[in-house]
Amino acid sequence: MHSYLFYVELVSAPAFYSVPEMIQVRLLCRLPHCSPNEKEPNASILDLLSRLKRQNTMIFYHADGEQHVEPLVTPEIWDFCQRGGGFSRILNMTVLSRTSVLDIRIGNSNKSQKISNCPYQLGKLIKDQKLNCTFGRKDCQTDNEALDSEMREELQALCKSLDNIARL
Repeated sequence: MHSYLFYVELVSAPAFYSVPEMIQVRLLCRLPHCSPNEKEPNASILDLLSRLKRQNTMIFYHADGEQHVEPLVTPEIWDFCQRGGGFSRILNMTVLSRTSVLDIRIGNSNKSQKISNCPYQLGKLIKDQKLNCTFGRKDCQTDNEALDSEMREELQALCKSLDNIARL
């Protein structure tokens, strides 16, 4: 089984305004979806998905809610990947808190295997994705020196305008 080729990301951090909360988890594949020349779908991912589809591979997932069992490769996902899109599957899961554990496996009714990092504690997934930064992530900051320079120039221009107005 190629379960290690799949991993999850949260679509957004849960707010827990009410409990239980429904979260969306995106299941992704590590294989690149386009060939190096970016003009056609990557044969490796198409071969993998074709094999998983033929074998009727299922996805088993749950957290604090009920267990879900669905086909891993749906006709819509297959069509999208054949057109060069990446494998992406949204999973809706019910959680009670940040300590909830997301368990996601792929396989069949006889044998299933965990995908990368699963079972995954929700709080750790939030931290790993850096979704726990109240005031934004470090990689999203602006260049402070450039901002300071622009602000100084604007302030100087504003002061000049105010001086001109005061002289009238």
